[in-house]
Amino acid sequence: MGGRDRSSNRRGRSDGPRERLDGQGPAALADAGLVALLLGTGSGSCGVLQLAEKLLASGGLRGLAAASSAELRRTPGVGAAKSASLLAAVELG
Repeated sequence: MGGRDRSSNRRGRSDGPRERLDGQGPAALADAGLVALLLGTGSGSCGVLQLAEKLLASGGLRGLAAASSAELRRTPGVGAAKSASLLAAVELG
């Protein structure tokens, strides 16, 4: 069986965005960490933080907020579900 063992990445991690949010509050997270929480998972080719950084690379939070669903889905690893989650979060403010 190929691939990596993702279970070791989930257990015992105290430095992930979810753990930092829980322990230190949202101010302890950079924008990429907050976007990573909305995304939930990465893609087959990159982790969730890397995916969040890719989404923020071209225009930061303003660019992300202005993006359409189609524009978001052009990023490899972002499909309809992740795009919908991001757009819903933007709409909530």
